[in-house]
Amino acid sequence: MLLPFVTGEESRIGISFEPTEIGEVQDVLVLQSADGGEYVCDLIAECSAPLPQGPFSFVQGSSTDISFRNCFSMATNWSFSIDSTSFRVASATNIVQAKSQGSVTVVFEPLADAPLGTVAAKLFVKCDSKPDMPAWVYYLKGKVEQRSETTAVEPKGKK
Repeated sequence: MLLPFVTGEESRIGISFEPTEIGEVQDVLVLQSADGGEYVCDLIAECSAPLPQGPFSFVQGSSTDISFRNCFSMATNWSFSIDSTSFRVASATNIVQAKSQGSVTVVFEPLADAPLGTVAAKLFVKCDSKPDMPAWVYYLKGKVEQRSETTAVEPKGKK
C-alpha cells in the first residue's frame, strides 16, 4: 500500500486486524511511502473463542434473523442446530462468503403440549470447514402465552 506521507508530518491510518484462529496470532504490517520510507509494525492478538450472545426473544409463531460473521479468508459452509424442539431453523446450512455477514432464520413454534411460560434454548452456529473451532452460541428465549384451539391438547382418559 503506497501512502502519501509528507516528511516530518504525523499521519493516522485506520487498520483492521481480524485473526482467524484461537490463541496467539502474529502478523506484520508494512507501510510504504515514496517520500517517507518504510514502516514495519508487528501485530499480535490473543484470540478467544466466540462469546455467547443473546438472549434473542420470541413470541409464539414469530421468527428472527440472527446474524453472524464469517471471519475466515474463504467462503465457508455453516451448519445450525438448536437444542429445543420448540425452535427450528429455516435452513440447516448456509454458505457465507469470506469476511462477510451471514444469517440464519430461527422460528419459534412450540409444540402443542408445551407448558405456558418461557422456553429457553441455544442455537449453535458451526463452521463446517473448521471442525476444531467451537460453535458460536446464541441464547434463545420464547414466550408461550396461550394455546389456540387448533393446538390445544385433548385431555387423556375416558369420555
